[in-house]
Amino acid sequence: VNTYGESSDGIDRHMAVNHLGHVLLVNRILPLVRKTAAIPSAPTPRIISVSSELHRDAPSNTSFASLDELNDPSLRGDQLYGRSKLANILFTKYGLEERVFRPNGDHIIALAVHPGAVHTGQQDQFKELYGPLFGTVLKYLVVPFMRNPDQGSLSTLWAATSDDVEKNGWAGKYFSDPGKLGGESKQACDTELGARLWKLSEDLIKEKAGADALLPWDAGRG
Repeated sequence: VNTYGESSDGIDRHMAVNHLGHVLLVNRILPLVRKTAAIPSAPTPRIISVSSELHRDAPSNTSFASLDELNDPSLRGDQLYGRSKLANILFTKYGLEERVFRPNGDHIIALAVHPGAVHTGQQDQFKELYGPLFGTVLKYLVVPFMRNPDQGSLSTLWAATSDDVEKNGWAGKYFSDPGKLGGESKQACDTELGARLWKLSEDLIKEKAGADALLPWDAGRG
């Protein structure tokens, strides 16, 4: 959660780091994940996106229509972060599950989780976001109420290993705690918003990393 800034590619760094890099990584490793899924008796591979309850702080007018919309320096740090965490959920639900795994009959599960408020080095960014004095005070006010990193890993570990996921047909779901469906925001349930995010993500990756940066989403199938 930091002030506005752009990556070396000229993209809001929250979206670049928290979302677009993930899209490219998943795309490039997907053929290997499909190969793993085809191993007899192997557990179903899972792709877990670490989102956040702060996805609710995404600007209400978020539409994922253009790079100009992403690169808005007037947005607060919590809005920038929240928008990128909203993208994590939409990518899981309306990207991987709806556009890739189901149409291709993949035996792969995508999930999104909230790790909780976790005490990591991220809180040091408060000083840049809110100023040295208030940022330091805020850090020491909130840290005692946060989970430690071990506790913060539990949601992800549960999503990656729990038998309940397949038993309950929870593919594509968002969890706010282990086994607890998140009840995500209205924006995170918007199929059209998910479709626009998917298109914008592909367009930006191809524009910035090259037309061949993304493999076909059915690469490695069969």
